[in-house]
Amino acid sequence: MKKRAIRALALLLAAALLTTGLAGCTQKLDEIEIQKAYEAAVRNSLDADIYYWKETKLQGKNTEYCQVNVFAGQGSDYEPLRDDHGAYSDYKISLQQISSQPQKAVQIYCGLSQGKDKGDEAKAYLFTQSSEEDKIVSCTKQPMTAQEYYHSEAFAPYLLSSRIAELRELTVDDMDFSIKDGQAEQKVNVTELSFKPTDAYLARYEQKYGKKSLFDGAKKVSIEIAYDRIAHIIVYTDEKLDSNMSVEIEQYKFEVVYLGPKFDVPVYNKKVKDDSTKKEFDWVDAV
Repeated sequence: MKKRAIRALALLLAAALLTTGLAGCTQKLDEIEIQKAYEAAVRNSLDADIYYWKETKLQGKNTEYCQVNVFAGQGSDYEPLRDDHGAYSDYKISLQQISSQPQKAVQIYCGLSQGKDKGDEAKAYLFTQSSEEDKIVSCTKQPMTAQEYYHSEAFAPYLLSSRIAELRELTVDDMDFSIKDGQAEQKVNVTELSFKPTDAYLARYEQKYGKKSLFDGAKKVSIEIAYDRIAHIIVYTDEKLDSNMSVEIEQYKFEVVYLGPKFDVPVYNKKVKDDSTKKEFDWVDAV
C-alpha cells in the first residue's frame, strides 16, 4: 500500500513539475515584441513559394473549402531540392475547391505525368476534374508545366501571397488585445495573437479597397505564428441560435504549413473511374 502511495505521489510531483516547466516557457509579449514577430512572419510568408494551405469559409448555409499544395521534392535537411538550373525538382501543384450549396467540386493537378505503360513519354499537363453532387461531369487536360501554372493568371488568386494579402494592411496598432480572451504570448517557437480589429481599421480598409475586410464583424481574430511564419488565421463570430442565445463559431479559418504532403499527378492516358456512378472518363483535351 505504501509503495502505491509513494508512486502516486511521485507521479503527482512529476506532473506538477512538468506543468510548471511548460508555464515557464510562456512569455507575454510587449508591443514592440508583437510588432517585430508579426511583421517578420508576414514578410516571410509573403515570400514563400512552397506551401500547403487550407481555407474554410462559412457563408450562411454554404460552406466553401479550398486546399492548395505547391510541392517540391525535399532533401534530407527538409529543404526543397533544385536541379542544375536552379529550378525546383519534382515540382507540382494540386488544388481542390469544394462548395456545399450547390454541391460542386473542382480538382486540379499540374506537373509531370507518367504514361500508364513503361515506354510512354512523360508529359507535363494541367488536369481539371469537375464534379456535381459527387458525380464527375468532366475530365480535361492541357499541356502546361507546374511553373507555367504557378505564374498564370488562373492561379494568381490561389497564391499564398494573395490569400494573406490583407495582413499587409493590418498593423499591430489595429489590434485590440484588451478584449476578453485577448492575448499576445510566445511559447517556445509559437506566438499566439488573439485580438479584435479596431473599428478604425475596418473603416479604413473598406474606404481604401471598396470592399469589406476579411475581419469585418469579427468577435475575435486569432493569428498563430510558428517558426517566424504565419501558421493560421481564424475569424470568430457569434451566431444567434435564438433571441436569447448565441454560439461562437469559426467564420473563417486559414491554415498553412510550408511542407505539404506528397501526391501523384494523374496519368494522362489512363481512364478516371467515378466511384459514385462506376463510369469511366478519358482525359480529353481542353477546348
